[in-house]
Amino acid sequence: MFSDAPKVKDKDGIAAASVFVEMAKTWSLEGRSCKQQLQELYEKYGALQSLNSYVKSPDPSITARIFAAQRGSDKSSYPKAVGDFKVTAVRDLTIGYDSRTSDGKPELPLNLGGEMITYYFGEALRMFFFFNRGCMC
Repeated sequence: MFSDAPKVKDKDGIAAASVFVEMAKTWSLEGRSCKQQLQELYEKYGALQSLNSYVKSPDPSITARIFAAQRGSDKSSYPKAVGDFKVTAVRDLTIGYDSRTSDGKPELPLNLGGEMITYYFGEALRMFFFFNRGCMC
């Protein structure tokens, strides 16, 4: 979330907390707790598991080689599995490829100046993102 308010510039946590307080108040007036609302979301959409990690690369050329190795020589060269999970689709916003669309082009904008590959896993209904955010030297 980005705030264009004159007093709060790009304070995601503050903006998110403000919105959450407004939602919690609305749910309370409707006789629901935050926990009840969360349980309803789990039942409707399932649970989200996020395991974030960071790896520092001292050299952008190493990062480029790691992503190039995932891409291989052509669009059929992406990994077919990650561990025990079969890859059902791939979106690569660095080169503009999405195996889920009929024309192979992603619906999202390209990630210019960085690397970003998303792997989709059908049986687990999960996505796995690999991306870099500039040089983390």
